[in-house]
Amino acid sequence: MGSKIAIDPSNILISIYDMVSYAEHFSEEECNIIENTFRSMARYQDPELSMTYFHNFLLEEHFELLTCPNCHETCLFKWLALGYHKHSVCGYKWMETPWRTLWENIKRLFGPTKFEVKGITALSLLALPLQFIVYFVRERSKARGEIRGTDQLHNHLKQTNQIVDIGAGASLTLVMIHPGTFMMGGEEQRPDEQLPAHRVSFDRGFWLGKYPVTQTQYRAVTGLCPSKHEGDDHPVENLSWEEAQAFLDALNKLEDTSGGEFRFPTEAEWEYACRAGNTGRYCFGNDESALCDYAWFGEGIRDGRTHPVGKQKPNVWGLHDMHGNVGEWCADEWHDNYVGAPCNGSARQDGDGDRIVRGGHFLSSAESCRSAARDGREPNGQFEFVGFRIARTTNN
Repeated sequence: MGSKIAIDPSNILISIYDMVSYAEHFSEEECNIIENTFRSMARYQDPELSMTYFHNFLLEEHFELLTCPNCHETCLFKWLALGYHKHSVCGYKWMETPWRTLWENIKRLFGPTKFEVKGITALSLLALPLQFIVYFVRERSKARGEIRGTDQLHNHLKQTNQIVDIGAGASLTLVMIHPGTFMMGGEEQRPDEQLPAHRVSFDRGFWLGKYPVTQTQYRAVTGLCPSKHEGDDHPVENLSWEEAQAFLDALNKLEDTSGGEFRFPTEAEWEYACRAGNTGRYCFGNDESALCDYAWFGEGIRDGRTHPVGKQKPNVWGLHDMHGNVGEWCADEWHDNYVGAPCNGSARQDGDGDRIVRGGHFLSSAESCRSAARDGREPNGQFEFVGFRIARTTNN
């Protein structure tokens, strides 16, 4: 079919469709099933519950978000036998399976053969039974920039929010970030500070703020507001790492911490949550022109100030303002690169004393808004473009 389903733009669930285009192998009946299910989910009063149910439906019906390796557009595809996909927008076809990968390795070792076509056909036929087992049990095809790991994605889509009442009519919304594995760091052409890319695995989940801490929330705990750009629902900024740590200390004294202490996210936790399973430049893929929909940043707004949290699109794990609005303090000390970085997602200390700042801000270039981009600032410095987001340890 290749066309997008027409949904009322005023519906809060439209965000899922802004990153979806449909592959040619979708039938009209399949599109109708998706549309009807989508609309039925919208009857729930809790929009995030609706989104969770809808995502789970997509998984059960064998749909998956992939990024086309040719044009890098993130699309919704239906899984086909042998991992075959065709993109309706650019027409690119690709098939990545274990046996195709094996054949490419053979060619690299021994060079092309005159019987290449016959050979790969015979090999594929012989491997059909194993292909189907691998396809349906362990793997779906992998393409650059896709949301990798259906089981991992399924866990995250069972989204659980935690609401923490912090007094003075204010509350914090935390999102459960489930265990998983990702590749941390930038591409090879990126600065050395983002290299080497390395695999990080989380054995257990953690909570992370749905939004950066707002001025209302900061004032509810401390009675103060240091921000240069005033607005109750704007992120708090112009506060040092040490002042943000004092806020966390006060919050831990104020709240019951039997469910876990409040803290800064580690740098690895921050990038893992920002990517939300995507291996592209941004949480939505590589299309820089879409960044304005997800982030307040210098090249996109040019008005030189913060904006209310939660007004731009969230990533697929429900986190807002990760790519822009304010940069965010993290727990780690600054290191010039990832040599010797822990692979378990823990905070890295014993650096030069500066603290990590992650995420783009309202003065950033698009380049500085990438998921892998990082910065370091002195912990006693106050910056109008740096705030913070709360993490919370889980006790299970």
